[in-house]
Amino acid sequence: EGTRVSQKHVVNMLAVAIQADVPILLVGAPGTGKTSSIAAVCAALDAYLEVVILTLKEPPEIAGMPVLMDGELRYAPPAWARRADAVAHKGQLAVVAFDELTCASASQQAAGLRVVNERWVGELKLHSNVRMVMAANPPEQAAGGSDLTAPMANRIAHFDWPADSVLWCDGMISGWPQPRVPVLPRGWEALTAVTSAALAAYIRKQPHRLLSFPEKIAETSHAWPSPRTWSMGARLMAAVEAAGLGEEDRLMALAGCVGRGQAIEFLSWLRNLDLPDPEEQLKDPDKFKLPARGDQQAVLMAAIAACVVRDPSGGRFAAGWRCCARAAKQGGADVAGPAARALAMLMSAQKELVPPLKDVEAFAPLLQRAGLWGKPS
Repeated sequence: EGTRVSQKHVVNMLAVAIQADVPILLVGAPGTGKTSSIAAVCAALDAYLEVVILTLKEPPEIAGMPVLMDGELRYAPPAWARRADAVAHKGQLAVVAFDELTCASASQQAAGLRVVNERWVGELKLHSNVRMVMAANPPEQAAGGSDLTAPMANRIAHFDWPADSVLWCDGMISGWPQPRVPVLPRGWEALTAVTSAALAAYIRKQPHRLLSFPEKIAETSHAWPSPRTWSMGARLMAAVEAAGLGEEDRLMALAGCVGRGQAIEFLSWLRNLDLPDPEEQLKDPDKFKLPARGDQQAVLMAAIAACVVRDPSGGRFAAGWRCCARAAKQGGADVAGPAARALAMLMSAQKELVPPLKDVEAFAPLLQRAGLWGKPS
């Protein structure tokens, strides 16, 4: 199930997910302000909003209308997709909100699968500035409602939308202000390499957790772990980290993708690794030593990179590279690779950061292949 936290937490998660391009679903009782809150968050982010009521659309109006052109059957994108794509091409975020998702039939949900995950609508590939958001009532509270299909459920991050009496009372008395939402900083995506490395170290130790299809059919409509949802979790956790949100938000982000039990297990494993303080390593990088175990090595390097990405000021950027270079000299070039990639991504986003060439040298082939350093060989 989704995580149960305050409405403000969910609003923050919605804003972060939109910016991070992670499809997100809000599930809550009718009349609790899901759609209006989506609109308010879009306004706060200066994003265009296109609401699509799935139950009012035939599958071709979602996935593309078949038309005969020059003797060839083509699939034309519907008007809602063309509007969102046009706005996105002008440089603005465009949010497509699929509403009443639990009222949609299996065929309507199937028509939306490629839209949600790959951004294809008919023969139109939506611009990268288009984002996907969904809202729904619990199936038992929806008119003709039913559980989500497993393929749709596994493409989105799930969050419960609570009724908040305090916020409602304040709004009734003082009006409904535009929410203040976190804005992701420039270069935030570098943290994705960091969270991905930590999750990969965890799955390498416990490979059975990579894919766990629920035994009960009813549970397939919620968050469950698969290679796709772990990857989504890495991206959403990175965005939460970059936004400066708290530990509860970090748990909430991963739980929304792979399920709360799996998220708790991962974060518990992370806490029990007994790692040295990454900030202390950055203070004296010339004395950096890799831990003995491979999982400890990978997570420590990820933590050091995360600290630098959050604050590369002063000598921290150079210190991060020195830790990477020291790790490579100690036989840990592979475990330090994701951290080096994260620092290189940060450098691409923040041109003012100057790399210490001697320390980068060990990772030049890796970074060249990733298009992050010089020209590929």
